[in-house]
Order: sequence, then C-alpha cells, then structure tokens
Amino acid sequence: EISKDTLARLPYPLIDVTSSGLTHSYTSFKEEPNPYRISKVINQKNFGIINCNVKENSVQIEIRGEQNKLFASYNQKY
Repeated sequence: EISKDTLARLPYPLIDVTSSGLTHSYTSFKEEPNPYRISKVINQKNFGIINCNVKENSVQIEIRGEQNKLFASYNQKY
C-alpha cells in the first residue's frame, strides 16, 4: 500500500510504501484501518519502484507484481 501524511512543521508530505516479500505474500490479508492510505491494499507478491525526477522536483512511486503488472501508482510534486 501507499500512505501519505502531512505535518504542519514539514513543508512536504511524508510518503510510505509497503510491499510484500519477493517470494511470498500474505494472501489471506483482507485489510486493516489506515487513515493515511492512498492506494488499495495489495495481497499479491509485489515490489516497489521509486523514480525521482530532479529536473521537475517530482517522485513517481509504483507498486508492481509479476510480469511487471502495475498495481498502484502515485506521483508527488515537491
């Protein structure tokens, strides 16, 4: 999942990415409350990619699975 929170004392948001192990995942996991979640919960094997674009001051976050399937994506401008 991808989560996001903002704090008054920081000029940028905090982004958290949680992915599964590369060899296994918690497939019986349904969901738990997370008020900061901005993506769906993925209970299949997955991995995260973070692409930083320093020219545009942006970050693209992706959660992908087998055969490079895109499960979730989020773009953050700084």
